[in-house]
Amino acid sequence: MRKKILGISLTILVIAGILTFKNLRYIVPIHINKQWTVPKISKEEKITFDFINNNLSSQNSGIYTNYLDQPSSKDITKGHAVLSESEGLIMLYAVEKGDKALFDKHHDIVMNKMLLKSNSVGWRLEKGTLAETSATIDDFRIIKALIYGYDRWKEFKYRKDAIKLSDSILKNNMKDDIPADFKDAYGVSTSTTICYLDIDIINILKNIDRRWVKKYNEAKSLINKAYISKELPLYRTTYDNEKKQFVDQKEADTLLSLLTVTYLKSDGEDVSSTVNWIKEKMITDGALYAKYDIATGKNSTDIRSTAVYAVAAMIAKDCKDKELYDLLIKKLIEFQVVDKNNEIYGSFGNADTKEVYSFDNLNALLAMQN
Repeated sequence: MRKKILGISLTILVIAGILTFKNLRYIVPIHINKQWTVPKISKEEKITFDFINNNLSSQNSGIYTNYLDQPSSKDITKGHAVLSESEGLIMLYAVEKGDKALFDKHHDIVMNKMLLKSNSVGWRLEKGTLAETSATIDDFRIIKALIYGYDRWKEFKYRKDAIKLSDSILKNNMKDDIPADFKDAYGVSTSTTICYLDIDIINILKNIDRRWVKKYNEAKSLINKAYISKELPLYRTTYDNEKKQFVDQKEADTLLSLLTVTYLKSDGEDVSSTVNWIKEKMITDGALYAKYDIATGKNSTDIRSTAVYAVAAMIAKDCKDKELYDLLIKKLIEFQVVDKNNEIYGSFGNADTKEVYSFDNLNALLAMQN
């Protein structure tokens, strides 16, 4: 009889411990390195936001992927489809801006129109059809926006939703303690794109949920291994979780690498080698290019992009390097359509073809925020 009572007591204690752990996630302090202000809005930022708000979004279904309405082709998204990527970016912009109405609008779209049964966010909503696949990078971005929103406005529902999404990643999107790229109807992805490992938000999560501690350590280790060299301080793109090795590549992707640098900087890491490399390229070449040859360190394309300059400017801003920030913003603004007679005035897009993509414009918005 004593053994039976002891067994019941131990079971009660275990259940109580689990309940206590789960409840603690909702009440322990969240520490983030943010000072909330109401930033001044430049003319360039205002006209970009006005274009997005008036021409690149709908009232009820979110930010369009492209100004031109074209049907998507499999995983290639076009037209007026809405991506979880875009919703996360506009939520980050809204919380930095202190625009709670804008934040709530897109929070509601995500939680009411894009949430899957698994509590992950469907990566694409098109003509009322929600994709059954979740993209880990987008869910991390939305979680970060929600935690920022909770920190700024103290609304508990934001924290509750952030924990709901993070629980889904832990359950559905992990491969050997490493966040994988996605989860679809066939299972979890076998690959991890390095820029999907937002160790900044993983660090915040591990401080309220100990299950994230090992995931943080694994992600940090993998990012360190992805670092190419002092001569080319960018990052390899993809890790194969089954083969336990990086996918071979001859070129470094600048944008994806710089996204990783933004996480490292926010997580308190020294990113001076990459910042100095950006400065050097801006001085010697007068530009940042989309790809660089890993063997030679030289650019392997002449393509430049709005997003590369925008993310580089965000890094300079976080490093409080005003001289570099101003230089990068100047380059960024060269891509903005400033002809008031053009229907895509204010956007970062092609003035002739009228192609305007949400990712470029939303990152430009974030970069221009003071």
